[in-house]
Amino acid sequence: PGSGKTFLLHIFAKRGGGFFVIKKDRSAIGVAVRSLKPKALFLDDAHVETKLLTELRQLREEIAGSFEIIATCWPNAQQKVADALTLPISRIHTLGLLTRDEIVSIVKSVGIQGPVELIREIVNQAQGRPGLAVTLAYLCLNGDVQRVALGDALSGSTLSTFEPLVGNKASGILAAFAIGGDSGMPIRIVADFLKQPEI
Repeated sequence: PGSGKTFLLHIFAKRGGGFFVIKKDRSAIGVAVRSLKPKALFLDDAHVETKLLTELRQLREEIAGSFEIIATCWPNAQQKVADALTLPISRIHTLGLLTRDEIVSIVKSVGIQGPVELIREIVNQAQGRPGLAVTLAYLCLNGDVQRVALGDALSGSTLSTFEPLVGNKASGILAAFAIGGDSGMPIRIVADFLKQPEI
């Protein structure tokens, strides 16, 4: 999250590159594809919709469509998404992290010129992710400086991303992993401590 995948697809879509799939209704998608004849279909956060990815691939085969299927996912889910689309590894593109200087440039281009401490905090929280840096900067510009500075905005964003995947225990699970810091925390230890299955 925060690397800018959705933004890149949004720009591509605005330039006529394709359409976002926002419903799971295969027949409605089929009607739209036949009518609009898109160059590409985008499925954002495809790691939670691999069944839909498979259905899109099957639909393309059934109607002899020529549209591309462009799916975004988190790095640890790329193999699962590639399998659903039967893609070779050469067709997977990874967005790398940006340098601190590049993130500073982005934050300033959004309109945050200072104080230096605020820019530093946004850069620290963004950890090289331009989309997250822009989100945090916009929150500041809209009056949420204190929430950003205290990390509450990032915390809320993180929970809203993980709660649909993990459930209401997301906060405790993330906190347990956070204790490991940069060294990490083994899944087995977290699962044992929280009395949860590793899966």
